Amino acid sequence: MSISSIINKALRLRRLERPTEENVVNLEEPTKNQQLTFGSTSRNHPNIKLISHHIPKTAGSSFGKALTQAYGRECIFGVYKDTGASLLTNGQDISLPKDVCVLHGHFASHVNHKTMFPNAKRICWIRDPAERLWSLTKHILRNRQPLTHYQSLLKYAKKEDELSVEKAFTLVLLKPEFEVIRNDYQRYFHHIFPQDFDFVGSMHRYEDGLSELENLINLPLESLRENTAPDSESLVMKYPETYLEAKSLLKAEFNLVQKFC
Repeated sequence: MSISSIINKALRLRRLERPTEENVVNLEEPTKNQQLTFGSTSRNHPNIKLISHHIPKTAGSSFGKALTQAYGRECIFGVYKDTGASLLTNGQDISLPKDVCVLHGHFASHVNHKTMFPNAKRICWIRDPAERLWSLTKHILRNRQPLTHYQSLLKYAKKEDELSVEKAFTLVLLKPEFEVIRNDYQRYFHHIFPQDFDFVGSMHRYEDGLSELENLINLPLESLRENTAPDSESLVMKYPETYLEAKSLLKAEFNLVQKFC
C-alpha cells in the first residue's frame, strides 16, 4: 500500500477521533440491575446473540455506545479485567445476568466460545497495527495507564518529562516488556482467525462498517464518537519514516489484519 493511501486512511481515522461532548457509557462495570440478576455459571448461553471483541484502541468505546443505543444498556455485559475477561480469553465460563444478549470487552477469541455461545455472531473492529500501537502509546503516557506499562517506560527516562511520545513509541516497538501489547492482534486471534469472524470492521471505514453490521444484526447503529483524545494526529502523517519502520517491525500483526484495514 502506498504512503498516499495510508495518509488518506489516517485522515478518515482522524475524523472518527474528533472530540465529542456526549456522555461516556461505562461498560466496564455491571449496572445495579445486572448485579442483582447474575445466574450460575453454565457451559451454554443460548441467549447471547453477539460477541464483540474490543481490541484496545480500535474504537471500542464509540462502538460500545452504539451497541448500547441499539440494544439497551441492560442487554449488554462489559467483559473487562474485573468482570471475567481473563476467564473468557482462556475459554472458561463466567456468570452472566439473565437479560444479557451482547458481550463486549477486552477478551480474546477462543474455540470454546462456539459451544458456550451457540447462537452468537462474533465481531470486532481493527485498525492499522502501527497506528493502533501509536495511539496506545499516547494513551499510556497521557493517562499513566496501564500503570505497569507506564512504569516500564519510565525506567528508560532519567526524568519523567524527558519521555517524549516518539521515544516511548520506539521503546514499545523494541523492548520485550511490551511484547503483549505490541502483539495484541496475535493474542486476540490466537484461536480463531479474523476471516472466521462474522464481521471485521475497519476504523478507517467506520461508517461503512456500521452499515454492513446493521444488516448482520438487523438493528440501526449510530455513528457516535467516544473516548477521543486531543493528540489524535496519526503516526503516518506526523512521522512517515517512523511509520514505515514500525510497519516492518510489526510484520506479523500486519499479516493478520491488513486485508481488513
